[in-house]
Amino acid sequence: MLKSLFGLLSFSVLLGAITGNVAIRAGALAAVLLFVLYAFLALVADRRRLLRHNEKNRRLVSKYCNIMKSRLASEWAVTKWDQLVKIDSNGDTVQIMTIHAVSECDLLEFYRLSVGADWEQPEKYRKRVKLKVRSVDIAGADGPKCDVTTSWTSDNKLEALVHLPVPVANGEEFRVVMEWEWPAKCRPLMREGTSEEFCMNLTRVTQKLRYRVQLPGKLDVYLAPVGFRNGEPGYSLKSARTKAGHTEITLNATSVPSLRKVGMRLELK
Repeated sequence: MLKSLFGLLSFSVLLGAITGNVAIRAGALAAVLLFVLYAFLALVADRRRLLRHNEKNRRLVSKYCNIMKSRLASEWAVTKWDQLVKIDSNGDTVQIMTIHAVSECDLLEFYRLSVGADWEQPEKYRKRVKLKVRSVDIAGADGPKCDVTTSWTSDNKLEALVHLPVPVANGEEFRVVMEWEWPAKCRPLMREGTSEEFCMNLTRVTQKLRYRVQLPGKLDVYLAPVGFRNGEPGYSLKSARTKAGHTEITLNATSVPSLRKVGMRLELK
């Protein structure tokens, strides 16, 4: 395409120089501009086609993983979940999840997680969400990256299928670190003065949970527990300052029941 473009430009310049005809030069330039416009529109259309094709493949992978899960046991239990959410002043977030779990099936090859924002985000934010997953050995050293397939669900959550680099046998422990870069995920909290929930809801009993939300600067917040009462055994919710001076709200919990939504609701003062 670039060779054709340079060829047309060279020919138009040469023809104009030989004849000295301004009309010929203008016509040639117009033809080149139309060619560039056509090429640009063709590239845009092809990119959209590729995006549609890519999204279709994501849905198919999710569909067949669902079929595999329904026909083959694919169970895992969390022994420890440690999550840190760092929020910028504009609402952009980085979420780091460190997960310790045990396989409860013959061979665990993938697992599924769904994460969503507390508001219905427009496409311009959703398409910029990034997820990286890396396996970690029992001693804590980094291992190979995990392949990830993502797709958006009908309730505006990003569903991630994490394919483990090595299948995990029944009873064996595995660890992964997931890092989500999510633009404007907490925009309503930081820019619009609304409250926001930071919660989890796992399908199996979680033995140990730590969930931290870190705010920029020295912002103060109103906070309330979600899914438990203040003083309830096994749960604590506190706000403190980090060494860097940021406000950090921490939920600690033990033996969290399955399908129990627990977390916190925050609102800036």
